[in-house]
Amino acid sequence: MEETEQLQTSESQLASSILMDALQSIEDQKQRPTVIQQAINILNNLEYQANTFSIEEESTDNVVKDMKDDADTADNNDINDINSNISKLTFTAISTLHSLHMLVHRVHVSKYPKPSRKKKGSSGVVWKTLASLVDSTLGKENASIGSTVAVLAMGVVLSIVSFDDDTSITKMITSATILPNSDKGSDASKREEDTSTKEEAVNTNSSHLVARAVVLELLQQYTQSAKVNKTSSTTIDLSIVAKIESGFAVGRKCRYHDKELSQAVGDLLCNQVLGVSGNTDDSDVSTTTISKDILTPTLSLVSNIRPWQYQTMNISIEKLITIAGELDLWLSAELLCDAAIESVRLVVVPKQEETIAHLATGALVDCTLDYRLYRRADSFASKYYSWVGRERYAESRYLHALDTITKLVKKRQVPIIDKQIERVDSMVQKVSKDLPSATTTSGENQGKRIREDDIAIDTMSESIREFSIRKLRASNNHSAAARLAKLWDMEYNTDPLMMQAELQKRRETYLQWSDRGCPGELQPLPEVISEPSVLLDQYKLLIDDDKTVIGFDCEWADGISHVALLQLSSTTKTLLLDIPALTTTKEGCNALQSTVGRLFSHSSGVHVIGFGCKDDIKRMRASPCVNDNHWFPQQKDLHIKDLRILIAEHSDGSQMKHFGLSRACEFFLGKQLDKAEQCSDWLARPLSPEQREYASLDAWACAKIYTVLQQKLNRL
Repeated sequence: MEETEQLQTSESQLASSILMDALQSIEDQKQRPTVIQQAINILNNLEYQANTFSIEEESTDNVVKDMKDDADTADNNDINDINSNISKLTFTAISTLHSLHMLVHRVHVSKYPKPSRKKKGSSGVVWKTLASLVDSTLGKENASIGSTVAVLAMGVVLSIVSFDDDTSITKMITSATILPNSDKGSDASKREEDTSTKEEAVNTNSSHLVARAVVLELLQQYTQSAKVNKTSSTTIDLSIVAKIESGFAVGRKCRYHDKELSQAVGDLLCNQVLGVSGNTDDSDVSTTTISKDILTPTLSLVSNIRPWQYQTMNISIEKLITIAGELDLWLSAELLCDAAIESVRLVVVPKQEETIAHLATGALVDCTLDYRLYRRADSFASKYYSWVGRERYAESRYLHALDTITKLVKKRQVPIIDKQIERVDSMVQKVSKDLPSATTTSGENQGKRIREDDIAIDTMSESIREFSIRKLRASNNHSAAARLAKLWDMEYNTDPLMMQAELQKRRETYLQWSDRGCPGELQPLPEVISEPSVLLDQYKLLIDDDKTVIGFDCEWADGISHVALLQLSSTTKTLLLDIPALTTTKEGCNALQSTVGRLFSHSSGVHVIGFGCKDDIKRMRASPCVNDNHWFPQQKDLHIKDLRILIAEHSDGSQMKHFGLSRACEFFLGKQLDKAEQCSDWLARPLSPEQREYASLDAWACAKIYTVLQQKLNRL
């Protein structure tokens, strides 16, 4: 109990200190005591209403008016004692918030007395009650600098003081008191564009300055506490700080001339997200230590305040987008892109210069493509077409169509395939029309994609049709395939000789398991391993003969966060691991830990090679495990190399760094990879021979290309 009281005292002192510093921004010193007393009166008013609120009443107007009259006549004998009044303001805010918490409980229990029904539908009723009560006291009719300080006092207390209660109630109270672009005194300028009196203009400016000072103080205190003592008992809720910033439009009003606030956000960003001491280089950042509770409000603050406006701030927006994507914070990433675009549109940029908007939007689309979120990638690429360029837009639309058609064929919803073909045709027409200019807002280099696909844009319409026919034929839906072929003016051959000729043409174009130099010369197409004993035996064969290079790749399905299939391959042998089956038993998890776990750790002594493998690692770590210790190593023990990065570092030409695995295969091995099975159902069992060949070649290609690359480097 004594420890709790000391903590609460420490928290209230910190809140008072922050409010004291923030109120210094009111230029008229004589006005400060009056404003503080006004805020105290308003909080007393709100507390009174919360304590005396009758749940049966339809309206609180009479209660508000009576109490407001009494509050205006409060004793002001000590009005000039600033320290005393700041402390009183803090404790009044704490008391008021406790009363609001109790009100929520009373409404909750009154409306839903039975425990089994307590949570069902209660939040709407409670929110309506809470919001109407707060709005009647702090709404636009009562807007003033005093109401601004009252709201900010509650915001500071909510961000610092711990309430022994359900966190959902605290979030509800925060949302009720600090609404985005609220109608409280902070946003009087937005509510009344034509300020009629000098006094109102001064109050509006003072409200903004106090809100800005509160946000700045909270951010600086948060960063300082994190630097000095990461286990400090006094913590600041960053989500509430972001609510205050958004609710009072702090960033919107000062983002282009407030270097101090930008510096505070930059420090927060560098220390909490991009690494200690501003580590914003391109090295990998593990998201395992970054909490969504920290990242979400941080990204909100970055989007609104935009610290990249100052060139002294080394902010890597691409890395921010990537980290947001890794934690599935796509809305936050999208808002960052919107903010970057708005920033660029407000300044004159040289035509050939790649701007922060190009970097942000390009990273967003690339991230969704890496994670095979093709529908989302298509949506983002369409929205940001003039920034990401025609190549990213085309790739996103094409892969989305492949993915959708695969699902439609499986569900036998053939008529909808036509719509996907039309969308690809529309994309090709748009891109062809814009061909002379990749983007309407950038120079000729901004339209370039980060990686190239194996299909040229002008052949995508033909390719998507061939893919559809091939999928329908494989599913024995010959009537639908023949109908679409006739509609598209294509030949549909059911003659075995003609079908064999088509197959031979694809074999000559794409890498095959049985090609010379491929593993098919030494082993048959591997089966999927789902038994622990088979895994242990086959793994010994994989690493025999002093194998020092193992390539890997993963496949997964929509709607799951874990791996459906893990492929491991040397240049002569390949394994396909059924992760869902192996992880259902302790024996399977033990087998994975002693094979895959050891292989990917520093102790293996083997070069483990992936290609753009960050999401593969994330999904393996998210895969199930029935043991206490996960079979996949932690980030600190991980030992892998990314072939995409290695190729970029040692590329002879600028385009090499943009290659995907398929084009890298063509460059190093002479043939492209056939990506037709990429969007297939990887949870299906058994996998088709085409799926097993595709999966095997993906992992084998990583090992083979790495070996060829090392041989080239050794000859230099």
